[in-house]
Amino acid sequence: MPRARKYPLELIERGVRLALESGRPIAHVGRDLGIAPETLRKAVRQAEADSGRRGELLTSQEREEIKALRREVKDLRRANEILKSASERSTRQGARPRPNEVSAYVHEHREHFGVEPICRTLGVSASAYYHRRGGERSARSLEDERLLERIRQTHAKNFDAYGYRRTWKALLRAGETAPRCQVQRLMREHGIRGAKRRGKPWRTTTPDPDARRRPDLVERDFTVSRPNELWVADFSYLRCWEGMVFFSFVIDVYSRKVVGWQFASPG
Repeated sequence: MPRARKYPLELIERGVRLALESGRPIAHVGRDLGIAPETLRKAVRQAEADSGRRGELLTSQEREEIKALRREVKDLRRANEILKSASERSTRQGARPRPNEVSAYVHEHREHFGVEPICRTLGVSASAYYHRRGGERSARSLEDERLLERIRQTHAKNFDAYGYRRTWKALLRAGETAPRCQVQRLMREHGIRGAKRRGKPWRTTTPDPDARRRPDLVERDFTVSRPNELWVADFSYLRCWEGMVFFSFVIDVYSRKVVGWQFASPG
């Protein structure tokens, strides 16, 4: 089937004007101007609809509005399908997908939905997707890799016992100015954890609400003028390789020095 010819807009407008003003048959006007009769006939009918002469036909404005609504409905349906499939994928994997997982989803569905519609619906950058697909690593990923190696070294140096807070402080002491949240994220993502006691947590004391409390002999007044004028005592517990031990101590309020101390096992 031969492809329909496209005529200049000025030529179509001239043919419509001649057909409406002269009253000549549309086929004759089309033949004189070199326009296919059916093409000119459609243009004449549309001009009559736009001028209100043919109320049973849609105007050009109404046709454009319908086209825009159809495009909007099509885009909404496509967005709904994208969100549905992306939600199912996210539900299977658990937490919010990472950038590499989003890129994998875009690459998997790009033929069906298109890259730009997927990125626009999910609120991600299409240029970032093309950047990752090109194999170029971002500055963030390179910095994460460098810092992760420092974290592993620091964690191993401290007998794999440090959590993210102590690891971060150890890095600061070593001159590494990475933010704590980055250290926490990398340790969580790569399964680097601090030492934790297995089993039930320690319970040192069970307070009795009806027991008589020791009186406050100094009435919260810790003002002193010389050493050995006021001593205060307390006890706590410490965790060590052998288990837990109680630690009691006496402190001179003036000098803040430990005057005496004693360890004892719970048994």
